[in-house]
Amino acid sequence: MLDAATSTHDPTMISTALIVGAAGVALSVRLYLRACAESLHRRRWWLMLTGIISGAGIWATQTLLGLGYISGAPHAHDPVVMLFAFMIAVCGGVSLLQYAHGRRGLGAALVVGVGYGLLTSGIQISNIAAVAAEGVTIWRADWMTALVAWAVPVCAAASAILRNRTRAGAPWQAAGVFVLCMGGMFWIGLHEVEFRPDPTVEIPVGMMQDFGVALLVVTLTAAVLILGVAFVVIDRSAVREARARYRHMALHDPLTQLPNRACLNEALADAVSASRGLTARMAVAAIDLNRFKPVNDVHGHAAGDALLCGISSALAAALQPGEFVARAGGDEFLAFKTGLGDRADAEAFAHRLAAAVRVPVDWEGLSLSVGCGIGVALFPEDGDTPQALQSRADLALYRAKGDASERPRFYEQRMDEAGRIRSALAMALREALAREEFELWFQPQALLADGRITGFEALLRWRRPGHGLVLPGEFVPVAEKTGLIRPIGAWVIREACRAAAQWPQAYGVAVNASPAQLTQTDFVEQVSDALIAAGLAPERLEIELTEASLIADHGRMLEVMVELKAAGVRVAMDDYGAGLASLGALRSFPFDRLKIDRAFIDAMDRDPAAAAMVEATLLQARALNMPVMAEGVEDAAHLERLRRQGCEQAQGYYFGRPMPLADAQRLMRRAPGDLTAASAAS
Repeated sequence: MLDAATSTHDPTMISTALIVGAAGVALSVRLYLRACAESLHRRRWWLMLTGIISGAGIWATQTLLGLGYISGAPHAHDPVVMLFAFMIAVCGGVSLLQYAHGRRGLGAALVVGVGYGLLTSGIQISNIAAVAAEGVTIWRADWMTALVAWAVPVCAAASAILRNRTRAGAPWQAAGVFVLCMGGMFWIGLHEVEFRPDPTVEIPVGMMQDFGVALLVVTLTAAVLILGVAFVVIDRSAVREARARYRHMALHDPLTQLPNRACLNEALADAVSASRGLTARMAVAAIDLNRFKPVNDVHGHAAGDALLCGISSALAAALQPGEFVARAGGDEFLAFKTGLGDRADAEAFAHRLAAAVRVPVDWEGLSLSVGCGIGVALFPEDGDTPQALQSRADLALYRAKGDASERPRFYEQRMDEAGRIRSALAMALREALAREEFELWFQPQALLADGRITGFEALLRWRRPGHGLVLPGEFVPVAEKTGLIRPIGAWVIREACRAAAQWPQAYGVAVNASPAQLTQTDFVEQVSDALIAAGLAPERLEIELTEASLIADHGRMLEVMVELKAAGVRVAMDDYGAGLASLGALRSFPFDRLKIDRAFIDAMDRDPAAAAMVEATLLQARALNMPVMAEGVEDAAHLERLRRQGCEQAQGYYFGRPMPLADAQRLMRRAPGDLTAASAAS
């Protein structure tokens, strides 16, 4: 550094300088790229760390290169000047990168590059000034000017390249230019000063020898670089963990921690690809819980969540090698099994899943349990793509949901046509509700003692364009499956109340409510709102519940019935005897009336068992002081037999078929006991 003619080079020191310089530049570029990926607030701190690393790297490289150029005369280094240069390098690097914070233009990049060029030149000059030797040092202004002229534009070019960091290879091209800059500066530095020996000049006390300087540089630089590397390692580890966590969150259900539908789609696609060309088969099972909503409605969502978590754990524990289960959403799950030998293996898989679902879950002292419907599609005969397999498993599930035995159902080709018809019907039902295509018909109810009409049952009809008048049996099952029964049922209650409000006070109206309606938490509120809007007295409205409602959830049904009766609304059990209702159910639930299923009335003249059932029902009801209405009374023989057995009320074609509102109003104006006229009018 002091005299090119009388000096030699230390290859070890120069190599160390180049390694330190390259490491500093690479680490600085890595930190700068990391800073650019952060938000503005966090970016400031990453840029500060980048400034510290880059400044320390520049100082260390320049100092070690100076030590690698060995002068023939005795010399030493001023530690104060060197540490001052270190502080200037670090502070300069931090300041320049803080200036770059939030600025993305080419102008800002050039300013930063020029600043680094001046900073690098200044550090090299400071290191030369820190050398004290036995002689006189003469500075060469032309070479110092050349130093700045070289460093400033090259650093500016490197900064401009780094600005386009998203371009492939740009960051490392910029790093190469920075290293080239320092190499050129070292060569220029060989000519910046000339040393003339002078024995009369003494080296001041307190100076550091080359070894001490090298030790100081290596120590400080190692500490700074290790700090930077530690930040990079910790950050990369945190990023990997965050990515793994986010991927897990993206592919797993947050409540149950089972894989979600997205994860299932990936796994199923891989399984289908792996199964193609193999003799082994695969089964895809769609699972939907039965009686889950009543758990939510009665016990709250916390109980529902606990039940879902318990079922998910049971399903996961039941899996064997080659099996996979995911939560598809709500109370639906999807599973598949690879390596099937035959259909029996698929059946065993489905039954094992069903058994896992039925395992009771303990929650706050309660034992919660549900059943499920399972639909199964087989690869490759039912479909050879993930989408086809899932779709056909869903079709099979629809059939399984209609089976009270809860047996798994396998896909059959005829289900496709039924599914298309069902989907078209569901779409038409939505449009029918919006277009007001539904209407109510009314069937009279009468006293057997004198034939007096006491009220009417409101029956839903759909006047579907192009199809005529459609009866409920053709569309209500689809409405129940799709959830449309709730808005349709609410419309029926409102319209029935509105119609009955126009009748004389002596006549009431009965409305059948589906189990899906009764599970709504605001069902009683809907009924009350309909009564208020129509101005109908509550005791003139009767809500008919089926036995299926009682089976679905005893606790919820009892709660609904108590609330309805508290509001003044009457409650009847419809179709008694057709299901599983018992005398115990009649004692447990506060029914106002019992309606015997029409099938027993129709068969009691030719089937002794049916006749015995009717007689037993009347005896039970009499013991409970509960009025009974017989449905399906069609002739005088039915009428006389029921009168003899003590039945008080009846409904059927004998008194009138279902009729439009206008016909029902005309019937009300007839003589109270004229049954023949009423029957003829219908």
